Amino acid sequence: AASAQLEVFFDFILEVGAITVDSAESDFPAAIKSCEGRDTKLAVYNCRSQTVRSVHVTPGQWGGPGLLGATVRFDTLEDAELQGVRVLETFPNSPAQRAGLIPYKDYLLGTPDVIIHE
Repeated sequence: AASAQLEVFFDFILEVGAITVDSAESDFPAAIKSCEGRDTKLAVYNCRSQTVRSVHVTPGQWGGPGLLGATVRFDTLEDAELQGVRVLETFPNSPAQRAGLIPYKDYLLGTPDVIIHE
């Protein structure tokens, strides 16, 4: 998943090869398992940039759980762009700057206790 540059939270996998992932009933794990050891094209929608791109992964054992090295779950695109807040500026010597937040690139999604909405 890391080598495919999948972007946490903002990327939605629409297709695994020729299999469309369009509902919670879609058998995503079986689709990935059927591609184990083979270069596989994923159609990925990024809600931040509102673009679809092709990403190639080779599902397989990697020393951890699953075949992708990522935690995935079914989610809808509805209101995805309303989640979190965009960092527009950081100030010198501020906690945001020390944390390495990048204006116009980073988003704050929440804390372990709170999810930030619109």
